[in-house]
Amino acid sequence: MINLIKNFRQILPRQFQVIILAFLSVLAIIIRVEGQTDVLDGLFAFLPIALIVFAVYVLESKHKTLVSHLVLFLFVFSDYLGSFIRALFSYNFSTKVFVTPLSWQMILGLIACVYLILLILSYLLTEGLYLKYVKSDVLLPIILVFIYLYLRFSMATAVITIIPIVIVFLVNLPLAVVALLLSFVITVPIDVIYILIDELARFTTVFYWLVTALAFYLIFLLIKKTLNLVHKNNNTGETKDE
Repeated sequence: MINLIKNFRQILPRQFQVIILAFLSVLAIIIRVEGQTDVLDGLFAFLPIALIVFAVYVLESKHKTLVSHLVLFLFVFSDYLGSFIRALFSYNFSTKVFVTPLSWQMILGLIACVYLILLILSYLLTEGLYLKYVKSDVLLPIILVFIYLYLRFSMATAVITIIPIVIVFLVNLPLAVVALLLSFVITVPIDVIYILIDELARFTTVFYWLVTALAFYLIFLLIKKTLNLVHKNNNTGETKDE
């Protein structure tokens, strides 16, 4: 069994792995935005997954195959195996129906989840995961987003979210790190718009607006960091061409 998993990455040529990764990235976007008819709802669903897919693209373009697949698995497809099992055994004896019916999203998500698990394990068993700390100015945004997630949600959410981002940080791809960090705060302005449209501001708290202010600052900081990194990469590319 171990040998089968180790050899799994060799079953598919490298080009096929890239094609499948691209397909799964598109599938991730389709699943997230499917059924959204309102513009704000569509943006709320699209922006985070688009940033995650962009991070996956950056990782894969730099030949960080293991980490690119790991990011897509952890942030998108990791729950589908559990969802499928729960749906499969959701038959209710009283109503005599399955409480959670299977859907095409669940089935495709399950296939993607199993594929990514096998490929990730295959790379881990054959190549391992090489991580190295390199001094970078994206460390501060990582800490600030961790604090935001802790304050907004919980310590468990903050830790579970940040660990994969730290792995990306340790393979020295700051642009991918910034994209992933931004994916967790980018929808905050839409939340505020909903509150203002629905006239719910009077039901909010001082704490909510303090955390929201932190999120707005993080969005500004991360977009600025993204532009700087893109500019730096373009300059590096021009230097190499010369």
